Amino acid sequence: MGKITPQILMTFMSINKKSGDTIHNQLYSQLKSGVYEGMLRPGDRLPSSREMSLQLKVSRNAVSQVFEQLTMEGFFESKTGSGTFISKNTGKFTYSKRKIT
Repeated sequence: MGKITPQILMTFMSINKKSGDTIHNQLYSQLKSGVYEGMLRPGDRLPSSREMSLQLKVSRNAVSQVFEQLTMEGFFESKTGSGTFISKNTGKFTYSKRKIT
């Protein structure tokens, strides 16, 4: 249950601003895949939205929106004053690679 540093996160995340896909969709699908593929495990602490946006060179607002969406879907848990964590319930989800529109 250690903190995931931005450097570790960067090993499986990359944003291509020239792709036809939005930054939001790229962040969303890569973080969700990270959970399903075991790179992000239940209880892992994510970098702050500020740290992640700086490392990926994207807007903090985009990162915050994705964090909020994944929290609402049950993938992330936000603990005030502590950070954002991978939900302990992620093992109950089924993997779907459907495209987000």
